[in-house]
Amino acid sequence: MKIHCVDSYRYQLLKISAGLVLSLITYCNIAYSQKISASPPIHIESIATNSPSDISASLKLADSIRRSQPLEFQQILRKLAKKNNFNKTQQHLYSFLLGYEHTFNGRFDKAEAQFRELLVSDASKLIKFRANYTLVHVYAAKKMWFEGLAAIDANIKLVSAIKSSDHYLS
Repeated sequence: MKIHCVDSYRYQLLKISAGLVLSLITYCNIAYSQKISASPPIHIESIATNSPSDISASLKLADSIRRSQPLEFQQILRKLAKKNNFNKTQQHLYSFLLGYEHTFNGRFDKAEAQFRELLVSDASKLIKFRANYTLVHVYAAKKMWFEGLAAIDANIKLVSAIKSSDHYLS
């Protein structure tokens, strides 16, 4: 009987610790996103998506404004959704941004599925890192503490392969 009580206490302590770690990561991400300066308004109608370079530029723009201008970000994604001529790299970034959009709008099950699909794909290590990082937030929102810690562990292993420090807080 006493062993069961000690195990239950350890489980509760681990659960609380995991919750605190995941909450801290989420708080740091929110604080970072609030530091991003507001950009001038974007005219979505003027964004071209005809050529591969236009699509790449639109994806890069969407990625850069996803926190600071969420409505414009979502409009760009809707515009890009009408395209079906992504190359592999563009498709992976679009999939990441779509997962981010699901997360932003509270569709955590869809976001989780989107990110898990990216993690088993042939996407770059950077995209997988970013997907896993955002998946930590999904797990925190869903109170899936152990999965969140596993995602953090996976990213600790991936971080040495990431050359761009711009995406550590992506």
